[in-house]
Amino acid sequence: MKRSSTKHLLAGGLLVGLSLGTVPVSAKDDASPIDPQLQALLTKYHQALKSQDLAAVVSTYAPGSSTVLLGTGPGERWLGQQEIKDAYEHFFADYDRGTMTIYCGSQASGIKGNLAWLLAVCDFTDSLKGKKREYGVNFTAVAEKQDGAWRFRTFHFSNLTGGE
Repeated sequence: MKRSSTKHLLAGGLLVGLSLGTVPVSAKDDASPIDPQLQALLTKYHQALKSQDLAAVVSTYAPGSSTVLLGTGPGERWLGQQEIKDAYEHFFADYDRGTMTIYCGSQASGIKGNLAWLLAVCDFTDSLKGKKREYGVNFTAVAEKQDGAWRFRTFHFSNLTGGE
């Protein structure tokens, strides 16, 4: 399992904006609101990331060995809740708590039965050790409704990285 450098802290910041409905949308954007049925999952994920609550983040993922978190490059694949938990332990070390802001210019979602999909293209700002950073992240996710609650089954983030 490879640790991802999260100058691009995956979709944590992305979902910060989505979950609270704070994603700005202007007339030039092709954004559409995330389906209201998915808001509880996104809000829970946002709150857990903001507070760096590892157990709460992991609880937003469906149990089972086929649940996967994918990053941008080779080796950035985490299967099952334990590997996903290990990944987030590293991600939390890569940003200062409470410093993320996000702007998503494109977003969409849909639900079919007990499955849902989400996507967004976002610009992030955060800081690490007080140093401000800006970067873009694309994300896609599939969620599954289990016992009346939505949980991520797959979560993929992608961003370009270069020198620090």
